[in-house]
Amino acid sequence: MKRQHMMDTKSPLRIAIIDDEIAPDLASLGCRIEKVSIVTNHFPEGNCNTHISHSTVVAKILQAYTKPFIHYSITNYIVALNDRHSFGLDTLLKALRECALLRPHIVIMSIGSTMPSDASLLYPLCEALTSDGTIIVAATSNDNVFTFPASFENVIAVRYCHNNDAPITVCTRDFLGTNFSVSYNRSELARLIGIDTLPSNSFAVPVIAAEIINGYFQFSSLSALDIVRILTKINKYPYCETSYSSSSMHDSECPLIIKISGNNIIQHIPRIIKVLKHKYDLEAVCLTPKANDIAHQFYCVCKEDIDTFFANKLYARIRSDILFIIEMEYEKHDIEINLQTNTVLFTIAEGIYKHQYNITPNILEEIIADKIILLNCLYGEQ
Repeated sequence: MKRQHMMDTKSPLRIAIIDDEIAPDLASLGCRIEKVSIVTNHFPEGNCNTHISHSTVVAKILQAYTKPFIHYSITNYIVALNDRHSFGLDTLLKALRECALLRPHIVIMSIGSTMPSDASLLYPLCEALTSDGTIIVAATSNDNVFTFPASFENVIAVRYCHNNDAPITVCTRDFLGTNFSVSYNRSELARLIGIDTLPSNSFAVPVIAAEIINGYFQFSSLSALDIVRILTKINKYPYCETSYSSSSMHDSECPLIIKISGNNIIQHIPRIIKVLKHKYDLEAVCLTPKANDIAHQFYCVCKEDIDTFFANKLYARIRSDILFIIEMEYEKHDIEINLQTNTVLFTIAEGIYKHQYNITPNILEEIIADKIILLNCLYGEQ
């Protein structure tokens, strides 16, 4: 059960922005801003006096769309020196841990990771925050691929769309888990915030965060899905069934497809995926007809949709080198693995290669991962 943040309606909301540094001479936000540097050897206000930073734009959009009588403070967790400076996963994890100490009402993340293997590390920290009553609003990648934490079910995911029928629409049946699509006029936004910037998913996030702030006391302690539902009902947002252009996927290389079945396979797959990442630096996920468990790299695809999934190249929406398939039939798989009590049967290239291995239980997952790499090297081009 979530704990509610106890505060009276006159107290300012605590907002955390995980991003680069808000520029001190450009912010003029009329609210208290505290800065916490997560970047090693970085001292706040040392690098951005003349630069319109990514987080400055985010903060100004938040101010422009928040009702003027609502008070909030901002804690700026600095994870990058500027919007052209990459940040590591460790830095992002540390920022989320610092956030948990603050217990903010809302966390704004116009950043994230598109690596599926990062999900298992990010999810517990996001779950800890949301279980404590914090609302996380995050951007999906501008490349329209699964993004973490945005794609988690306990996070409100936002993207920009230039051709929405309304300024804000609710996404239904969205493969990436996006909840809201935001459309705004570039020149109108520049007039509001005094900065001309290209539209992006990042700058759609504070629009939705402001909507939540404007009605916060109706949303505190609710789940992400409940917040989406209530926001939609209050503001009468229209619905849209999200579709993504396939033009960017024409040249997408299909990952290695492995059909896998057998005893306790659900328990073994996360360990096999972990070995593939740690030993071979390969990203792997599993397609399942059951519910999403993205934190453990299980992605839901209905049995009747599996052929469409590949025909429409939706695999390009997951940055993965290997796709495991369980409990579904797909004829064009590259390798088939059947796990039995003490043996594993490998079949490749429509029976060109068949071999059964006796497996030692304590190294089962490592042996399977090794054989996958070996067989792909030997027969992958056939």
